[in-house]
Amino acid sequence: MAWQTGVSRVNYDYDSMGKITQTDYNNGSIVAFKVDSSDGSCPKGTNPPTFDNQNATGTLFIEDEETFPRYVYYSISFTGGIWKVSYRVNVSCSSDFFDYYEGNDGTSICITGYIDMSNKTTSGYSYQNSVDYCWERKSYPIGIWNSEEANHISNLVLSLRSSLDSIAKTNNTYIRIDGIRKANCQMTPETAECMSVEGFTFTGLPVENFDAYDWVTDSSAMETFDDNCIVMILNGTDPIKMDVRRFEVSKISEIQMDFSCFSTGSPLPPKMILCSSAAWIF
Repeated sequence: MAWQTGVSRVNYDYDSMGKITQTDYNNGSIVAFKVDSSDGSCPKGTNPPTFDNQNATGTLFIEDEETFPRYVYYSISFTGGIWKVSYRVNVSCSSDFFDYYEGNDGTSICITGYIDMSNKTTSGYSYQNSVDYCWERKSYPIGIWNSEEANHISNLVLSLRSSLDSIAKTNNTYIRIDGIRKANCQMTPETAECMSVEGFTFTGLPVENFDAYDWVTDSSAMETFDDNCIVMILNGTDPIKMDVRRFEVSKISEIQMDFSCFSTGSPLPPKMILCSSAAWIF
């Protein structure tokens, strides 16, 4: 809405408009509403934009660098000489997230994550940490669905390198994402089934395949008996790679064979978690 009096004009966004009282030309004010028109022309009638007491309804799509994309569904009514604007907002991502991604196929996700505050090179996040912490933000450890998404997430990880260095005092880390090898594949990781997505359990929506996963070797990687969790590798300026790694073997009894991917290990500490959720559900 715009309000003009004399030489002054003020614009009001949808969320800053209160009730607007109708006056006449003697008041010296002009009020203008901007609304959608389904046929591209302005209808005729009294008390625009609520022509002949018909509510004006429409949709705004807002996208800028400071906020996540959002739809605003609004209605303007006129009763007793007063216009009133009501609206509801459908935001793509909530404040729990720091990144919004929309692919060429129209699918979109919200991304968030964690960086370990400790600067110890022997500490970090376990796989269960990633599941629990992502759930706190109504999300799951992230999975990779296609090469376009893989490229976006890799660039996002690289952009977080300075934060990792500032907080955790390292540029090298494993990044917890979704996927832990199933128990029946921990003894036979090199079979075709176990190397496919069928060989792993995902806490979020299971990825369809590993085509977009750029492995260090391949999905059968199992240097030690606890190499069962899929991770992304941020190692200096090297390209982002995927691997299946172990953490803190000393906590795992070879008799119990408890493959749980603990938090510390070799050669890199798992200092970061990436989580995702479907967008437009908030």
